[in-house]
This record gives sequence, C-alpha cells and structure tokens, in this order.
Amino acid sequence: MTNPSSRSAVIPAIRYRDAPAAIEFLCRVIGFEKHLVAPGPDNTVSHAQLALGGGMLMLGSADNGSDYGAREAGWTIVIPIEDEDYGGRGFSCLDPEGRLWNVGTYDRWA
Repeated sequence: MTNPSSRSAVIPAIRYRDAPAAIEFLCRVIGFEKHLVAPGPDNTVSHAQLALGGGMLMLGSADNGSDYGAREAGWTIVIPIEDEDYGGRGFSCLDPEGRLWNVGTYDRWA
C-alpha cells in the first residue's frame, strides 16, 4: 500500500480511448492499484486514480464516439525487462494509443 509520507507532488493525467482496458493492463502488468474508478456511460471511465508506490496516475476515457473509439487494443514491448548496471530493473512498452511507458524499480532519488 502507498506510504502517505512518500506521496508524489506530481500526478500525471491521461485520456484513453479504451480506459477500462488501460486500467486492467496497468494494474495487471505494471502493478498499479485501483484507488478510485468512477465509471461513465457506455463502458467509459469518467475518472480513475491508480496508485503505484508513492505515486499516482489519473486517467479517464477520451471521446469514444470519435474515429479513434474503435481502435483495437494492444501493447507492444519496446525494451524487454532487464537488470540495469545502475541497480534498477525495468522495461519499456507502447500503449495501444502510441504512448511510450518506461517502467523501472530504481530509486530515482538515490
């Protein structure tokens, strides 16, 4: 669970065309925990808060009525998981909407 004394001062917010699928992937593969998920109409997400360690990500659904609403979901591993020389462990992937995610276990403050 998140340690309140180590909470992040910066909370990114992202909109996804398929927010429910993004939430499930982020929780299952990266390890986020659902802090709050407020459903919207027609299988959309009005607002979600996902926690990871001392940080948080907010996300919600983009306009699923747009041309992008029917795009097929799929994540692509760009750099496979590996141990780094600096003591961390991480990987990089592209989400279904082309955003690059870099995920690591290193202590960025050390």
